[in-house]
Order: sequence, then structure tokens, then C-alpha cells
Amino acid sequence: MSHRSNNSSDSGIQKTATLPSPEPKDDPSLLDDEALRREFIRHLAYLCNFDTAGDRVTAIVLEGSFSGPITFWFASNISPKPGRNGEPAEVDRMRESLQETLDMLYAMKPSDDSRPLIKAQLFAKSVEYSKKKIENYISELKEDVKVLQSLKNAGALDLNKPDEEMLSKWLKNVLKLNDTPEVICSKAYYDWKLSGLYEVVRREARQGGAYRSYFENIRHLIGRLNHTMKAIVFLIKARDKLMLFDRPFRIQREHSPPAVPFPLPVHEMDFARITGKLIEDLADPVERHVCQAGLEKLDQKFGLSDKLITEGTARVWRLKVHAELILLNKIRTTNFEFAYNDRYIGYSKPACYCCSMYMKAQHDKCEFYGHHEVAYLTWQVPPRLDQDCLHQDAADDDICLENMINQIGSDILEFFRDPEPGRRLVGTKEFVH
Repeated sequence: MSHRSNNSSDSGIQKTATLPSPEPKDDPSLLDDEALRREFIRHLAYLCNFDTAGDRVTAIVLEGSFSGPITFWFASNISPKPGRNGEPAEVDRMRESLQETLDMLYAMKPSDDSRPLIKAQLFAKSVEYSKKKIENYISELKEDVKVLQSLKNAGALDLNKPDEEMLSKWLKNVLKLNDTPEVICSKAYYDWKLSGLYEVVRREARQGGAYRSYFENIRHLIGRLNHTMKAIVFLIKARDKLMLFDRPFRIQREHSPPAVPFPLPVHEMDFARITGKLIEDLADPVERHVCQAGLEKLDQKFGLSDKLITEGTARVWRLKVHAELILLNKIRTTNFEFAYNDRYIGYSKPACYCCSMYMKAQHDKCEFYGHHEVAYLTWQVPPRLDQDCLHQDAADDDICLENMINQIGSDILEFFRDPEPGRRLVGTKEFVH
């Protein structure tokens, strides 16, 4: 969290809330066929992800010729457990939900009078399906609201009077919330996200003040709680414009590969040894010193050396391939025919830092929706390609990984070359202060 003081009054920024304008991509009537289809896939993937943990992050890609059925290929970070030793297999809730949602959308007719009822049914079904995730968002929101309430009471928030009064009223209302997840999600969509309050929160998250992390997380959580209804409204509006509803469809899961043990021996989990590889090729001794000092400062601040040893020995690490890379591997190792020739993978959350780096390094790139800057220690590359792969051999795969690793190293070093206040350290949630 940044501890920079909020000097917006010195910058000439007037702190008066205005209603945020709807994003163009939220209105299907403003999108061309490709953009509409991509947003449809992304929102569909969001509704499939029923857990706050990363295990159920969902990715979807469409396969099909110009005349045949459309196949909705989907994957999640982990697949349902197969039946073993007489135990039944885990129910694939994600597949069931995806099937039910698509069935309801396909059954709709243009200008159908039953649409309000279908919208209500889809919303109730989706909230119940993701109830655990939504309740977690509500709990987390209340925790951050408690902190902001304490800061406001202490006079620590630098807001003008109208904004402070609006924020104060909302904070009190959130702390008193005792509604069902369905009602709270509706409030997030119809009230919070379209109010001046949301603009205050968004602005404070952007400006880099001392408490930006709390405002940023509240902004994020309002967006998450708003997204269920937002996704359903979009899917229903997009249904009439999308050509894919003129063709039959089927659903296929691409299963995740087994999780694998952490490959690095404990004696090699040395922070100085790992980070030394980042700076050993720097020709400028001054730059080497600056980067080395920056890495050492990070180690001192966060105790990274001790954490590496502790985490490496305290639990059994299981590395996982993320959902978008599971589908990417499917595409690269089969005669995959993209529906509408659109090389797009949609997923329920922005890609992590390592996934985005891996996908950008591919010889045959796929388009994807955004990424965040957080890296996960349990991230794993897809299974190594065999020499007889159809699109790319194992040597090319090694080059891809090498390019990705070099880019990650460059990004980290660039951070130390230009540590501007408010800049996020790549691979983390930390800001420069």
C-alpha cells in the first residue's frame, strides 16, 4: 500500500463526483460482430466461475466450421475429481451451469415477452450457483468498509464535504447490510455502480493517496458484485445479434493436467542466487548496483529469503496449469478450427502476469482479454510439446519459454530503473511509495 500523501488540491484536481459513463463494450448495440462475440464469451466464462479461489477460473474458446455446429470448449484451473476406489466422480457443476445457461439463451426468441422472466431465472440460478463466491466478496467488502469508516471518523480522508457525506452514508449502509446475496448483487448493479459514490471510490483508487489500496479493493469488489447481473443483461441483449445462435452447439471440457510437485530443491531456494541471474548480464556496473540494491530492499521489506525457505519446506507445493493455457495447449496440439476464424480465448478473470507473458511469446498467438500484474508461485507451463506436434515442435517451445523468462527479467529490472511513485511492481500487488 502506498503511503504517499494525497496532494490533489495542489494538482488542481477538483474532487467533485460525477456519474461514470457506461463503457461502450457494455452495450451490445455499439459492438461489431467480433467484439460482440468476444464479450459474450467473456461474460459467459464469468458466470461459470463459482469460487473465489483460483481453482475454478474458467476459460472458453469456440470451435467450428462455417456450416457445422459450434463447440464451446471450456477449461478450469482444476477439473472435477474422477471417481476412484469405488467413490463416485465429482459432479461437474461448471458444465451443468454452462449447459443450462446456453439452453435458456438458445430457447429465447427475438422480442420474446418472457425475457424479463428468463432474466430473473438466469440471475437467481447464477447467484445460487456462485453463492459461496458472492458471500466472500460481501464479507471482504465489509472489512474494507470498516477500515475506511475508522479513517473517516479519525479525519484521515482528504475529501470535499459533498463527497465525504456521500461516502459516509454509503459506508454506514454497507455495514448494516443484511440482505440476501441476490439483493446485494442487484444493488451493486442498479445502484452502487451507477452512482456518484462509485466515481469517488474509483477516483481515490486512481489518484495514489495514502489509502488507495482500500479504495481500489472496494472498487474491485463492487465490480465483482455488479458483474453477475451485468453479464446476464449482456448475454440476453447480445443473443439476437450473434450469428452463432443460428447453429446447433455442443459443450466439451478440456481437462486440466495433473498438478506436479514443485521442481526446485530446497537448497536452491536462495533469493540472492535466483535474483542474481536477473542482473548478471547487465553491462553497466552502476545499473547493476541500482538493481541489486533494489532487490535487496525488497528482500528486507518482505523477508523474501526466509519466505522462500519457509514456504518451500512447510507445505507440499502443487503446480497447476491455468485454464487459458489448458485451452491454448489444446489449440496447439490438435487441428483446431476456430469458429469464425477468431483466435480468441475468453476467461472469467484477467490473465495472471505469467499467463500473459506466455501467451504473448507464442509463435501462433491467440487474442485474450486483458491481464493483471500478479504472479503466482504455483504457476506451471503446459505439458511439454512432443516433437511430432502439428503446429510447433519442442524446440520452439523452449524458445518461447526463454523469451518469456527474458521478458519477465526485463520488466523487473525496468521497475528499478524507473521507480515512479504509484507504479506497481510487476508480479505483485505492491506500489512504489
